[in-house]
Amino acid sequence: MLSSVYQTSNEYLFSRIGKKILDKERQGEHVIRLSMGDVTCPIAPCVVDSMCKAASELGEYATFRGYPPSNGYRFVREKIAALYGERIGPNDVFVSDGAKSDLAGWCGLFDLSVPAMIPNPSYPAYLGANVLRGRRVVEIPCAKSDGYQPLPPKHKERALIYLCSPSNPIGVALSRETLTKWVEYAIETKSLILYDTAYREFNHKAPKSIYEVDKALSVAVEIGSLSKSASFGGVRFGWSIVPGEIVVDGVSLRTAWERRQSTLFNGVSYVTQRGAESALSEEGRAYSKICIEKYIRSAEILATSIKDTTELIYGDSPYVWAMIDEDGWSFFDRLLAKGVAVTPGIGFGTEGARYVRLSGFAGREDILKSAAILPNLWHKK
Repeated sequence: MLSSVYQTSNEYLFSRIGKKILDKERQGEHVIRLSMGDVTCPIAPCVVDSMCKAASELGEYATFRGYPPSNGYRFVREKIAALYGERIGPNDVFVSDGAKSDLAGWCGLFDLSVPAMIPNPSYPAYLGANVLRGRRVVEIPCAKSDGYQPLPPKHKERALIYLCSPSNPIGVALSRETLTKWVEYAIETKSLILYDTAYREFNHKAPKSIYEVDKALSVAVEIGSLSKSASFGGVRFGWSIVPGEIVVDGVSLRTAWERRQSTLFNGVSYVTQRGAESALSEEGRAYSKICIEKYIRSAEILATSIKDTTELIYGDSPYVWAMIDEDGWSFFDRLLAKGVAVTPGIGFGTEGARYVRLSGFAGREDILKSAAILPNLWHKK
């Protein structure tokens, strides 16, 4: 029998948006995509070269490789570990086909008696993955009065804690003070923090890693991705950092995750891992920095165009979080009719009901076109 949660007609946020955009484009109209966080910079030349070389190796008996290790080849795990300095070693790194897969995988590792604590608003996959599992969710508000920093609740409860920095959709980097509070809460309640760092390379104001906070190695799994920084959205590559210090109910979490991955995941292709190795090289990261600066500048252009029209937040991510004075989906449909797609904030949680997220990932020509027309479209007339 199909689980009742799959029998509903509710669609995933970005699937719903994608279908609406496609319907518009089928009418022969160009849509400026300020909605989904899909990058537009091509993959770095050095990465392309590495992947082509790896593909050629697979065509020769002497260099052919079959199934990859479920936790990833050591050459790429060493590159990832180097991002964290001496705090993390290659054995702490488990590669995957993206952060989204890992975020869903981790919630399936724990008993359903353990609730999920999820910021409101936040990336909808956090909520969706746990609802589909049948897990109880405790929402953590991101209040303006707290600087949009999600703070631990006053009640003490063991939980899976989802945090993202810079946050998606608001784009605020979590401060050292906030992270310290969460680490202390996790230690006291024997909780586990799932720390999403998909936007870490956009963050220049706060800790890039939760492991910069004292004792975080004992309570936090950090999840990373190359989708935004290295244009790997279509290639698929991510990782989970699982420190050996984490023990849950007397069991090494690293051992449990290794069992889960080796059973349910067949690894990331050799070609992709060679590409990731190159993306994390000095040359690859220099290229990524140029792309990231472009996206940040695009977000600034969008923000500047509407800053006198509405209240907004931007600066720590490629997104602009802006207030609206009507229903989010009505706003979306009205702008889409004019050829501009945004993301209704309600899709990230009830606290986003009067906001929309604008993406700076679009091409520069579309960004400039949007900046010219958005002020006149913002308020319903």
